[in-house]
Amino acid sequence: MDIGLILMGLAKLAFALLIAACGAYVCARQVKRMAGFADLDSALTEGNVAVGISFAGTILAMGLLTQFALQNSFTVLALLSYGGGDWLDMAWVLAYAIGMVGVSLLVGALVISAGIALSVRLTPNIDEIAEIRRGNVACALVLATTVVVMAFLAREGLDTLLTGGMPLPPLGRDIS
Repeated sequence: MDIGLILMGLAKLAFALLIAACGAYVCARQVKRMAGFADLDSALTEGNVAVGISFAGTILAMGLLTQFALQNSFTVLALLSYGGGDWLDMAWVLAYAIGMVGVSLLVGALVISAGIALSVRLTPNIDEIAEIRRGNVACALVLATTVVVMAFLAREGLDTLLTGGMPLPPLGRDIS
C-alpha cells in the first residue's frame, strides 16, 4: 500500500470537488445575470424543466472547460512526485494550478455569456429567455446545446493556452 499515492488521490479529489463547486456557483451567477433568471431556485423547485436544462448545459460547459486545468495540474504534480520534485516545487505547481483554474472559470463565464447571446441571436423573432421562463423546453435545448458546443470548440485552445504556461519539471536525459 502506497500511503503517498493515497494522500495524493485524496488531495486531487478534494481539489476537484472544490473546483466543481466553484464552477457550479459561477454558472448559476452567469445564468441569473445573462438570462435574467433572477430566482433560479424557485424556477427549479417549481419544476421548470426548461430552466433546468439551460442551467445543466452551462454546468456541463464549465466542466468541459475546467477539465484541462485540473488534468494538466495533476499530471505535473504526478511528474514532480515521481521525478524527485521537492515540496516547494509542488507548492508552486499547486499555486499555479489555482491560477489556471481561475483562468478556466473566467473563460467559462465568457463562453457561457457568448453562448447565451449567440443562442438568442439564432432566432431573432423569438424571445428565447422569456420562452424558457415559461417552460419552453425546445428553446432551452437550443440554448444549452449552443453553450455546450461552444465549450467543446473552445476547450482545445484553452488547453493549449494553459499548457503553455505550466511550469513543467525537467524531463528526459541530459544530452549535453
